[in-house]
Amino acid sequence: PQTKSHPYLHCLLRQALKEELLTQANEILTAYQNSGALIHSLELLLFEAFDNTVKLPKQQQSDVHDPLQSTELEKAVNFLRPLQCFPELVMRCARKTEAATWPMLFSVAGDPVTLLNACITKGQILIAASYLRIILELKGEEQSIGCAVELLGISLEQSDYELASDLLRFIKTGETKQLTLMANIDKALQSHRTMLQQAGDVIH
Repeated sequence: PQTKSHPYLHCLLRQALKEELLTQANEILTAYQNSGALIHSLELLLFEAFDNTVKLPKQQQSDVHDPLQSTELEKAVNFLRPLQCFPELVMRCARKTEAATWPMLFSVAGDPVTLLNACITKGQILIAASYLRIILELKGEEQSIGCAVELLGISLEQSDYELASDLLRFIKTGETKQLTLMANIDKALQSHRTMLQQAGDVIH
């Protein structure tokens, strides 16, 4: 039978970070930098740190930014932030969690638009595109469509027509919602004007 490997690297890193052994954590990272399982292990480190923070009582959650008391999530983020794969790790972590918890994650990990732009700078266009739903949820439709339009231009320059097609659908869906909202607002305003006019007619 085939032996299944169990991830343990993130456990070593988590323990080192917990004990403030940053030098040892970096040595572990260097030792495993060519491991095919490295990205997955780092993703587990971030996800478990975030999951443990989400499960804390509300009072302790409010201490996330307390400089005198770094949480497990802050320690993991500070350790991972210098890595080139950091935006990808954050994106993967977010996709494993409920959207309702994203504000806490990104309050520590950073602005999702900034992370998307970092992906663009590094040429990681697919990862950047994966941030669109997050930006839609946290920053609103207008900003998410703006980012999608920018990515559309890049994807066309790179002849990535499959991604371009996905981005067009995302943009079209957002614009359709906006047009529907505007139509509903116009309808409500028209109804309000009609009622005012009828009331004026009755008075006169």
